[in-house]
Amino acid sequence: MPFGSIVIQQNPVVSNPNGGKFNLSLMPTGLVRMDPLSYKHVNKVTGGFYSCKFDILGPKINLDEMYDNGLAREVRTYNHQGLVGWQGLITATRQTTQDAQRMVTLEKTLNKVTVRYTQSRGRRTMPDPVENIASQNAYGILEHVEDLDIPTKSSAKADSLAALIESDLSDPYRLKEFRARGDRRIPNGMAKLTIFCQGYWWYLARRLYNKQTRSSANASTVVAAVITAAGQFVASSSVETNTQQSYQQFDNDDLAWDVLVGQGETGDTSDDRFIIGMYEDRKLIYEKRAAATLPNIRLWRNNQDMLTDRSGREIAGMTLRPDKFLRDTRIGNRPGKVYSSVWDDPQVTYVGSVEYSEADQNVRLQSEVPVPRQLAGISGGEGGGGRRRRRKGKRGPGKWRWKDMSQEERDWWTSGRGK
Repeated sequence: MPFGSIVIQQNPVVSNPNGGKFNLSLMPTGLVRMDPLSYKHVNKVTGGFYSCKFDILGPKINLDEMYDNGLAREVRTYNHQGLVGWQGLITATRQTTQDAQRMVTLEKTLNKVTVRYTQSRGRRTMPDPVENIASQNAYGILEHVEDLDIPTKSSAKADSLAALIESDLSDPYRLKEFRARGDRRIPNGMAKLTIFCQGYWWYLARRLYNKQTRSSANASTVVAAVITAAGQFVASSSVETNTQQSYQQFDNDDLAWDVLVGQGETGDTSDDRFIIGMYEDRKLIYEKRAAATLPNIRLWRNNQDMLTDRSGREIAGMTLRPDKFLRDTRIGNRPGKVYSSVWDDPQVTYVGSVEYSEADQNVRLQSEVPVPRQLAGISGGEGGGGRRRRRKGKRGPGKWRWKDMSQEERDWWTSGRGK
């Protein structure tokens, strides 16, 4: 069986994690065990280790501690060979017993709040944030900016609103216990704890990035600056040089993660996209997407629906990463036909997302196919290529990469229908 174990530890960055030092190794067997059939994770080119979910089974008295103190703890999953399948943090837990169900989540938690206000003469002012240091020491910094629409002469109203938001949301949100949602199949005294996790990109999506520099710089320079300013949970990084120029002024309370994703979607001077994600040991990777050339076809799917490498060796789905090209030999192709680009080959697709489920050891690969702008609303979604790519510094619908289009899409444009 590909699944090996799950290790849960205290958050490696915060100074005062709930429950103190913690280390729990979960196997598919034992009094407190992980249910392998519940395991599922997703890895994406934008995000890296993206999300994960699994169930822990055992006596309720043993699982209560994890429910009370488990939020923000680190999770690592391993396959049967000891290779890392996924890494991230716990953002929500749901405990189900025979009679009831309850849930606690970090998704709404805020512990650094600023309320911007407008003075009577129209000048917008940003006061100092209201912070909950105890919450930050337990869960990490989770920021938010709110606007006070009513003009005021002083910061008193803004400060009061910030303090109200902080006091209300600095602790995890706990849903009420629902008696009607128990599971009668669970034995008396036992419980099921469902663990919801996000990759470490999640923290970057809860940090703000503002910079008042009215000049341009390499996109990779902007990435490095964001990591320095908001990368509390970035242990190391590998930032490939990208000389595409990007404007450095960010004064609209942009989320750090949105800025980083923008530097990837901007691409480079050759209009090649960059990918960004958090992987093993909290390492942030910013690098050019795998080149669209035939030697980069790393995955093969045969008639038995097996994933293999070029030499025919089966690939462990639990450790599979995105940013690869897949050749599916089940799809028909013209004998002897040679394509100048992998985008034109009907058997080849770019893997932008990998979803692994242990229930049937199934690997779901989601592709990313560039489509003309007019078709983006039809295809939609991340897998269909509906996301538009823009050249930095230009507003509007964006510019599609001609070299990434298939011949059918090029014919569509040159026929006049794409104008």
